Amino acid sequence: MSPVPTENSLNKVNQLEGEWSRSWLSGRWQFESTRNWGIPSERMGSALDQLVSQLIPAPLWKGESIEDVAGITEADSLEGPLCLQVEGKIKSGDNEWEDFSLQLHTPFNSFRGPHHICHSGRELRSKNLPSFLKGSKIGRAIPLRIDSFEITLSYYESKHTVFLGYNPTSIAEILIKGTPKKIIAKLSVEQLGDNKLETLNKCLAAQNFKRLDLFHLQS
Repeated sequence: MSPVPTENSLNKVNQLEGEWSRSWLSGRWQFESTRNWGIPSERMGSALDQLVSQLIPAPLWKGESIEDVAGITEADSLEGPLCLQVEGKIKSGDNEWEDFSLQLHTPFNSFRGPHHICHSGRELRSKNLPSFLKGSKIGRAIPLRIDSFEITLSYYESKHTVFLGYNPTSIAEILIKGTPKKIIAKLSVEQLGDNKLETLNKCLAAQNFKRLDLFHLQS
């Protein structure tokens, strides 16, 4: 059996609390780390605002293309990988509230050579959200209540395959789920084959996950 990747191979990853496991199917090592916070429902918007600003690349909100970072593809989605989904209520009268939703998808844009993949941002929102309200600021908007949200990010790196040669492959994922009173964040990093080096996007995913800090919003 191959040894578990060490601090010399993935320093940023191993600075996190988590566990390495080995897939019986692929034989590859995977690291998983989980964090959670107890957040009061009235602070869900503040938590969402902080997470969006820390994790989601700004160009996606402008419909621009970014390299080697995208949402995660859902099995039944026709809109491309989903990066953000928000559900909540918007005030429509003195004592009336309506449901609203907002999504940020990252459809495939292009390949950049054999090693990089590009995705662009595409925002979908319910009709009752004002057009002047920026999706990137949804967590701080008034009068809105955030009921739940999910942030899903995939980080790509070039992998060599027998049939396709080099091919951009997802090697790290950050999954965050926010529900009333609790937010859970999970990082998964895969060790590709014999690649023992700390590569750029493994480092980026680990750094992004490590700096998540919502303790000041806890009850």
